[in-house]
Amino acid sequence: MILAGGRGERLKPLTNVIPKALAPVNGIPIIRQQIENLVYLGIKEVIILTGYKASMIEDYVARGEFTNSLKINCISTPVEFSTAQRLLEAEDQIGEEFLLMYCDNLVGDFKQIKKVLDSPSPITFLVEKRDIGNVGLIPKIKYSILRSKDTPFVELGYVHIRYDNFYEILRQSRNLPESFQIISSEHSCSAVVTDSSLISISNMGRFNELRSKRRTILIDRDGIINEKMPHRMYLTRFEDYKLLSRNLEVLSRSYSKNTDFVIITNQPGISTGDLSLDFLDKLHSVMIVQLLLLNISIIGLYVCVHHWDEKCDCRKPRPGMLKSAILDYDLDPNSICYIGDEEKDLIAAEAAGILGIQISNKLSRNNFAKLEDALQVIEGQCGV
Repeated sequence: MILAGGRGERLKPLTNVIPKALAPVNGIPIIRQQIENLVYLGIKEVIILTGYKASMIEDYVARGEFTNSLKINCISTPVEFSTAQRLLEAEDQIGEEFLLMYCDNLVGDFKQIKKVLDSPSPITFLVEKRDIGNVGLIPKIKYSILRSKDTPFVELGYVHIRYDNFYEILRQSRNLPESFQIISSEHSCSAVVTDSSLISISNMGRFNELRSKRRTILIDRDGIINEKMPHRMYLTRFEDYKLLSRNLEVLSRSYSKNTDFVIITNQPGISTGDLSLDFLDKLHSVMIVQLLLLNISIIGLYVCVHHWDEKCDCRKPRPGMLKSAILDYDLDPNSICYIGDEEKDLIAAEAAGILGIQISNKLSRNNFAKLEDALQVIEGQCGV
């Protein structure tokens, strides 16, 4: 049972457009890696408790071929629900014995996770040694809602629960950590220690650290990812939404292993009244899932919704959105570029102090007829 319903406030701006369960780690959404690990361990059924941007998670796992060997059920609850509320809402579907996981932690120590799964104790925690933690091992397993030196192990979010009264205690406390503390104080619980490196994306600092050896390319939307509408017309219907497969094939083939992408786009149709925010959000949710399924790692999306007469700092050719992405994702301007299809994209990139690449028929410096023609220049500037 994977908890994947929270807003991920500490992961903004990433979670402004993507749920943290779909955050790419080494180019692959973390929930995909968790599910593949569970398949390796012999798990046959997974329940994902969703909330924030639930449809994106549901769409991704429903369409992903990596899920063919097990049953996955997504249970959506209101975004504002606490972890305890989500568990209680899905009590009948989850049952009394399950492995509880958090969607922002990934551990690859299969041997120790198997020990957690095989444990007969009411509660078994997978833990890691720290100077200050929330689990103590001596003289008995003690879970604490407060961290201290007296409990020098940290629970990593792989918890085997097989306790008959778990939900009753959860109903009374309305708090998952407090429930663990109560159960561990009243019963003999277990802990399995792992020395495996924990991959955690609990905040932007950790997420950026994980990406430190990957390159990042900023990319335009209309004319690069999807077909462009005529001048001063806007993509307002899914019937008109068509991906540019030739470009996406290049991105997937050439950049899937070592590159993350941030989409940066002007959408003044919001200010003119031609385009609704609701449709724009739905479109971007569908688009990002499609790109992730093509192994194109999307880690951010910046949108300027202002009218061209407002003279805001974010609307291209001004560099506001590009500068925000550089700051938010801790990027080195000397090793990134922005790919667009108009002159204003080149101007915005230059103003942001980064390389600009224009894909168009205007063949001149940093202009290329096809995306694949620009690869050599991009590799030279953005290579890792």
